[in-house]
Amino acid sequence: MKTAIIDVGGGMQAAFAAGVLACLQDEHISFDLCYGVSAGAANLVNFLTGDMEASRSFYLDPEARKKVFSFSNFITKGSYVDFDRIYNDSEKLTKALDADSSLTVVATNAFTGNPAYFTKRMLEKHGLEILKASSSLPPACPPHLVGNIPYLDGGIADLIPVKKALEQGADKIVVLSTYPMQEEADLEKFYSAALLFDWKYPGAAKALRENVIRYNEAVALVRQLEAEGKLLSIYADDDHGVQALSRGTAGVQELWDQGYEKGKLVRDFLGADSRHSWWRRLLPFIPPKPPISPIQNDQQS
Repeated sequence: MKTAIIDVGGGMQAAFAAGVLACLQDEHISFDLCYGVSAGAANLVNFLTGDMEASRSFYLDPEARKKVFSFSNFITKGSYVDFDRIYNDSEKLTKALDADSSLTVVATNAFTGNPAYFTKRMLEKHGLEILKASSSLPPACPPHLVGNIPYLDGGIADLIPVKKALEQGADKIVVLSTYPMQEEADLEKFYSAALLFDWKYPGAAKALRENVIRYNEAVALVRQLEAEGKLLSIYADDDHGVQALSRGTAGVQELWDQGYEKGKLVRDFLGADSRHSWWRRLLPFIPPKPPISPIQNDQQS
């Protein structure tokens, strides 16, 4: 059975998903396929390297929050968010890419508006720039260059890459988000946001206007797979007042703790496959038992 996990991110609200991943790390549960959108990509890098404590330190450090989210960054970085303080460990990314699980980071091509699914080869080539691009959402952050192409937050083109996971053979999928998967009927906010891109990135503007359509299609697929027992959606019951760009840490510990508790649902969902996930990777290295001799065979029968 091939398993997949999707972390849709959400800025500081992604502390909930990080709490879930911390529980999975403690439970020694791994996945074959990992998909990170926006802040979800950073969470998964720490998960794949067994270092969810790094995520916890990031979300709960009040001084770091003030430096990461600051209007002064507009002057020095041209962005409200200082991504260099968030994505600064290229060695850790390399280690994550060497893990048995495959990592896919989702971003949006600002020219075309199409989703880009960056896998190992591109991540090895462009490194942390892809993680920064996946989190770049105007007006807080401008598009981020990967090579010579500007990219935006992956949530614009494919917030819940469930279809991609199915295409890559996933049998069971876990989706982590701060809010429950519900159909979005409000088109106005997407049309308003699209005005920011019309003049320079019409493809991205078109993607924003169509975002609600793709999102609703993804939600319908999520519900179908849930009914079939193939998908588990884990979301927070209470966001404790934490916003995507919250500078403080009020409510973050509660959000993390809530995620940790809900992470315990994953083992039952995955079943026997998860119970041995920590050692099943070692099977190729365990020598086979010697064949039973005919005499022994008779004695056992």
